[in-house]
Amino acid sequence: MFEKYIEQKEQNLAEQINLTAEYINLFEIIFNPKIEQAYKTYFSAEVDWWLYEEQIARKANLRFDFDNPKLNAFMKQMDDLYKKNARFSGVSLPLIISMAVKTRLNYLCRPRTALKWFIYRWDQTKTYHEIVKRLNYLDDYKYLKDGLIEYVRVHKLINTSDDLINIATFDKIINEIDGACVSKMTPEGFIQLMSPLFSFFNSDADHKDTAKIPVEAVIVFFDDKKLHALANRLESMFHSGELQLISKKYLLGLIYKSLYEADLMYGGGNDNVTDVTNEIVTANISYAENPNLSNDIMPEMQLQSEQMQPANVPDTENKVDEFVIPGIDFSAFGKHLQLAEDKAPFEPVATPLNVDLTSEEGCAEAISEAIFSNAANLNEIYTFVLENI
Repeated sequence: MFEKYIEQKEQNLAEQINLTAEYINLFEIIFNPKIEQAYKTYFSAEVDWWLYEEQIARKANLRFDFDNPKLNAFMKQMDDLYKKNARFSGVSLPLIISMAVKTRLNYLCRPRTALKWFIYRWDQTKTYHEIVKRLNYLDDYKYLKDGLIEYVRVHKLINTSDDLINIATFDKIINEIDGACVSKMTPEGFIQLMSPLFSFFNSDADHKDTAKIPVEAVIVFFDDKKLHALANRLESMFHSGELQLISKKYLLGLIYKSLYEADLMYGGGNDNVTDVTNEIVTANISYAENPNLSNDIMPEMQLQSEQMQPANVPDTENKVDEFVIPGIDFSAFGKHLQLAEDKAPFEPVATPLNVDLTSEEGCAEAISEAIFSNAANLNEIYTFVLENI
């Protein structure tokens, strides 16, 4: 689906690294200012995984007492030296670059689904220690890793880092963390959450509110977040040929339009992104899920584990949003379309909008213009649109 974007990203990354050399030192990559931080994080975590495998091999040798504190301290120093002198062969690096790019795109588009595969593959359980090490490969959406660590600590799910967590429990936790975050976001906050996805498809110079990305990526993102009403709407526009690429500005207008229509049909809401789906679900309106696009991104990474019989999951009464996830200010997301105190009251601009309200794109553009003109709520947004057409 995104082959040309993946190939371009791999080519750009390869150009920043001297692949003609026999070996490339990790720290040559880490200190290269032209390489994106997300890929530096991936390469560093790959070396950490090599060290982890070395540690497992050492501890399997029962001829030595690795419980000895002095020996452990020495091994720690040796591992530090290992990492400082870690290197990738010029032959193996292209494959690692390819995996780094594909893994990142898969994670950016559908983090909930991608995490299960990336961490568990075909296994039913993983140690907590390995789960965290795998999460260390990923630099985006850090609230998911921070939230998982905090959740495990608060709920005392493990006694040691070698304790196992099954895939069903992991999936439940990640869904709760992500759901708690998204449910408190305004549309503006939700669009901001998607910034890494927009950044992947656009260079830094082009990364503006008007920069566009393939609409399929947004459909997959919404579907992974279980925002099926929005996903279905975009997919319908995509299949009709009305929409192929989409910008932040256009997407923001479309979300507000969907919120407004949901309010009219099913009652007032809080202007949160999830209200588009929640209000429809409450009204018992059935929206069929469309997973096809989600499954097309990387067919080789389909979750075999989803077909397995899940292990028993402890059903805790505590919810993720009962504790603070480091780095996430949920209270800020809960302020719905409040204007800053220093902004003037809403006044419709005098210049008429040259848009076609009979099309989805025209409506979305009009709503976006209203938002950027300081409309404070849905009623003012639509007052603005009607008075300026």
